[in-house]
Amino acid sequence: MEYTTNQLAHDAAGLLGVLDIDKAHIVGWSVGSYIAEELTLVHSDKVKSLIL
Repeated sequence: MEYTTNQLAHDAAGLLGVLDIDKAHIVGWSVGSYIAEELTLVHSDKVKSLIL
């Protein structure tokens, strides 16, 4: 099964919710940067800052 960056971004946002983290500094490297960028686009309320 293949996962999209959108699905992984939603998973990351869900994890932040479970951990009761309102906002986080997000760092992405390589493929993680695509996920971090997508997280910022679809869940901007969860992102304090973004480093790619």
